[in-house]
Amino acid sequence: IVSAEALVRWIDPEKGIIPPFKFIPLFEKNGFVCKLDYYVWEESIKTLAKWRDNSQIMVPISINLSRVDIQKNGMIEEVVELLEKYHIHPKWVKAELTESVCLENDKLVMEKMELLKSHGLKVAIDDFGSGYSSLHMLKEMPIDILKIDKSFIDTVMIDVPSRVITESIIKMIKTLGFETVAEGVEEEPQYEYLNSIGCDIIQGFYFGRPQSVEDIEKLLS
Repeated sequence: IVSAEALVRWIDPEKGIIPPFKFIPLFEKNGFVCKLDYYVWEESIKTLAKWRDNSQIMVPISINLSRVDIQKNGMIEEVVELLEKYHIHPKWVKAELTESVCLENDKLVMEKMELLKSHGLKVAIDDFGSGYSSLHMLKEMPIDILKIDKSFIDTVMIDVPSRVITESIIKMIKTLGFETVAEGVEEEPQYEYLNSIGCDIIQGFYFGRPQSVEDIEKLLS
């Protein structure tokens, strides 16, 4: 286990677990998403501090930044202040932005990425290939990690074009010096194939479904 990703779920006492796609768009419209994202950032950094203080095994945690976070002045500085508050080295935190966010306002995103990297955080592009990806974006943006969208992985064992594209992306990204992550790996043949073509990190239900911090701690130990 080399990393974890902080995910958010709304647990309603009557309706149970409500998935993010049902409430995140609403929160993006009313602006509440910034408060939610800040909460997730702080809880993740507090978790890292707890692991350190308890001498537990630690892995970096990836945390998502929404389009609203990118547009908000001071959001990156707030994240840096959290790292300083809990005395967490930036190497333990990765900032993820989706491909769609990067393509919407590439100049602003570039500025925010540079700011994140100047403070020592690693930057990842999530869901790469889910939309109309721009190779110019890869050439210009100061990223460290590229996460290949699940849509390619779903069909990689049965669809030749998906396989060719996935292999080409991994080869290209590694040549550029970025780390490659395959998302949504659910079956052993997918894992074996991605491992054979040199994918750096493999993420998905094959290794584990989303779970509580307590369960992650048991898994790490």
